[in-house]
Amino acid sequence: MSLTNKLKQVGKKALPFLLAGALLNPLNAQNKNKEKSDLLYHGLEASFIVFNIIDYKTTLDAIDNGATELNPIAKHFIHNKPASALFKIGCNFASLYACRQLKKDYPKLAYASLIGLNLLYGQLAYRNININLRFNLNK
Repeated sequence: MSLTNKLKQVGKKALPFLLAGALLNPLNAQNKNKEKSDLLYHGLEASFIVFNIIDYKTTLDAIDNGATELNPIAKHFIHNKPASALFKIGCNFASLYACRQLKKDYPKLAYASLIGLNLLYGQLAYRNININLRFNLNK
């Protein structure tokens, strides 16, 4: 039975309840699966943020010890800590925002993108830690 036929039977007083039921029912059916996938997605976002913080901190430490920034964009203002922090935060926000927008229509691609970003920044953080260890051993 269609929503229109239900309205005719029950009357106009039931309109808010029928609309709420029609809107919420599909959400309740998908809610459990969505919670699990959202938990995984938010975990990927959190790890991306943590890897970026580690990358930023270890990059600054390495530069203070004499290393050079290899990122051609970031190296122009890496010695200005507020500017480099704003650049890093802006890039991270833009990446996470783009993935969230992508997730609406292409969730698998959004997950794959976040996994790729995590692998990339995890590798950068690992590399920076190794560089800092070498600098500290040579002191």
